[in-house]
Amino acid sequence: PLRPGRIVIALDAHAGAPALPVRQAGEVVKAGEVLAESPIEAIGSRYHAPIDGRVIRVTGRSIELGL
Repeated sequence: PLRPGRIVIALDAHAGAPALPVRQAGEVVKAGEVLAESPIEAIGSRYHAPIDGRVIRVTGRSIELGL
């Protein structure tokens, strides 16, 4: 979902195990940096920041970035 000034990235939007966040709220990220990775030895996806921004919230299901 897209909200003005924020982007929410679902960590289970693929086949396989949900990705595990590798960032914490408050961290500044650049576009292309890794936000979440698949659990070791599991099929899944790696998620990258689509924009430069700040991590606003991290849950087991999503990461929210502010512009």
